Amino acid sequence: MEAAKQPVASGPFAVLIGKARAFEHRGALAAAYHAAHAAQRLQPRSAEVFALLAQLALDEGNADKAAGLAKRARYLDPSNAEAYLVLGTVEQARSRSASARTFFKKYLALAPNGERALEVRAV
Repeated sequence: MEAAKQPVASGPFAVLIGKARAFEHRGALAAAYHAAHAAQRLQPRSAEVFALLAQLALDEGNADKAAGLAKRARYLDPSNAEAYLVLGTVEQARSRSASARTFFKKYLALAPNGERALEVRAV
């Protein structure tokens, strides 16, 4: 089964998402939140934004908030791989190995060459 193609964001929304991800990778969470919320104002029902906010919540150590945001992303777009990655990470942290494995397998099915695919395979 081939993974569903995610729509490619363009314009100001894509720029803001890119900035938010770059800030997140550098550990500048406040700046990442600022850019993500600006993107959310442009596209309030974007699964990509909710998945990004979920990752930021996870980076802050707020697993409950991260899970809620990731579930929202998954609801808005069931093919959003990042949502499954966050959910798997939350479940792993909660020592729910079987559930984590299920989410990680879904992530790999949707993003076999994703940014975190090697890490997830190692788990």
